[in-house]
Amino acid sequence: MSPKQQAEAIEVEIKKTLGFQMDHYRFKQIANYTLDKIIAEYRDMDNYLNNKTVHNAVLFWKEVKQHINEKSM
Repeated sequence: MSPKQQAEAIEVEIKKTLGFQMDHYRFKQIANYTLDKIIAEYRDMDNYLNNKTVHNAVLFWKEVKQHINEKSM
């Protein structure tokens, strides 16, 4: 799954899970908070493992976050 596809999947999942109408600003806040937590966990693992695969995961989730934030423009 590409970062753009993952960003779209996150949007669908958040909106479906919350089950109520929300504006794009609130969605963006929730998505950014969630992605920040995911990135922090991968960074923590990267600090201990120094593994290229884990580092690539950090870069992937940063790109997903970038796509989420571009959508609002």
